[in-house]
Amino acid sequence: MGTNLVFSGIRSSIYGFAGGFFPSPDEAANLIKNVSKKLGNTTPSAVWVVGTIQIQDGGVCRLEFPAHGRDIISIGQDRHEEYLKKFDEIGAKIFLQVEAGTADMKTLIELVMKQYKHHPCVAGFGIDVEWYPSDGKPNSSEEPQNFSLTNAKIEDLDAYLKTFGSHLRLFVKHWEPAFLGTGPVSDVIYISDSQELGSISNMAEEFEWWAGRFAPNDIGFQIGYNSDKPWWNPMKDPISEIAKELRSRIKNQNVHIYWVDFSIRDGRFAELWKSQ
Repeated sequence: MGTNLVFSGIRSSIYGFAGGFFPSPDEAANLIKNVSKKLGNTTPSAVWVVGTIQIQDGGVCRLEFPAHGRDIISIGQDRHEEYLKKFDEIGAKIFLQVEAGTADMKTLIELVMKQYKHHPCVAGFGIDVEWYPSDGKPNSSEEPQNFSLTNAKIEDLDAYLKTFGSHLRLFVKHWEPAFLGTGPVSDVIYISDSQELGSISNMAEEFEWWAGRFAPNDIGFQIGYNSDKPWWNPMKDPISEIAKELRSRIKNQNVHIYWVDFSIRDGRFAELWKSQ
């Protein structure tokens, strides 16, 4: 059995798209479909950020739909409903992600799932551990400062997520595996957002090591950061070429690949925004 590239698409956040121009639902669907198509027989997918840490407000989480809770603020309108309807139509699988800041993670899981779990496209929930709780801020009485996620904590959050649907999958994300427990838990997906890697060979070596650390679980990678642009930009087709290299290095494991929003507006990717 070789590498099975199962999900591919984009990472999306309100702050990530260059110039602040967030895609329309149709554009977002095109991006997801076209990246997936480029990588072969994969399921169109996205890491879709629905809540971001607000440093200027003391590290609370701002959810992008109407919601209330301790250390939670809201933009007062639903920014994502029309997108998820569109993703339902194209058969995509979406992982809804938050940057928790000082907010309680189970509260965030509950709010996000109650708001969106009715969508067939919703495949799970994602935790960016850079902002939970390794930002050094306490999130609750059970989560002290500088707390790295333990296997027990990941198991607890995974079990809680599955109370909203047994099919839902949790992902945890960081560039340092020490923040993500000591080894694979349940069917949790482990995503690396490492960047500043210097070359495609350096990236492949690091990501191969990451895969081994969390084998046999699914692993994922966010790629296309501008800090790595000096080495991927000269490539004729960086999305396909990076994916090919990773597939040649990682064996017997499911892989998820997401090109990040920070560079997807680069002119060379203009065709990905169009219906094909």
